[in-house]
Amino acid sequence: SARDPHNVVAAFAGQCGVFSGLCMLFTLLYPLYKLYRYRFSKTLQAAVFWSGTVFFIHSLIDCDWHVPALPAAMGIWFALAIDSAGNTEISNAWKNKKELFFRIFTTFLAITSIILNGYVLKGDHALSQLQERLSPQSVESAAHIRHLSVEKVFQNAFIYRSKSAVVHIIRGDYFRSQQNWLQAEKSYLKALKIDPLRPGIYLRLAKLAQVQNKSGEVEAFLLKAHQLAPRNPKYSLEKLRSEVEKL
Repeated sequence: SARDPHNVVAAFAGQCGVFSGLCMLFTLLYPLYKLYRYRFSKTLQAAVFWSGTVFFIHSLIDCDWHVPALPAAMGIWFALAIDSAGNTEISNAWKNKKELFFRIFTTFLAITSIILNGYVLKGDHALSQLQERLSPQSVESAAHIRHLSVEKVFQNAFIYRSKSAVVHIIRGDYFRSQQNWLQAEKSYLKALKIDPLRPGIYLRLAKLAQVQNKSGEVEAFLLKAHQLAPRNPKYSLEKLRSEVEKL
């Protein structure tokens, strides 16, 4: 489920390459092109066109809960709503046997989107419980999950976020707060194995090395964090060194 940076085209381009981003852009724009010819119609075409326009613009702005299957499926449905002759009866398009493939395909996409969105929601819920268990925002919320041990909420998060570095980072932060340096290091290294290009992990390892008086490792981790994000002021060497020296 492409979610960040809240733009489905940019997300696909950033995570899967420029070609994938162009494919998603085509998926969004092609139905609009097909419907553009009927944009001034006072009948069904106008309603389909403008509702489709609103949907696709929304997909470009915020895709937090959009599985990529949804824009594809909706685009096909919108395109099928108007045939090449400009007929306004939706039923006319469905009577053609060649549309059977699209019916099967959109049904598959709909089922997939429901399943994947459910999985994403469960994962977000588990991650929310983890963060709330470690850093309660209120007495009421803390009481709601007090029966769950820290290890239990970690296990729940790992079920749905097994390939996410975030859970391991949170786990490392927890052990570091408990001064369990060994377990904190193990968690950070697991996160690093999943996402070796995240500079924040190296910063955390530098802080861990600092409190353990491993001065040789501190500079190496800070340099790596800076090299991964050299133009980000947050990861300038001066700022990184200053942040570690405060520990």
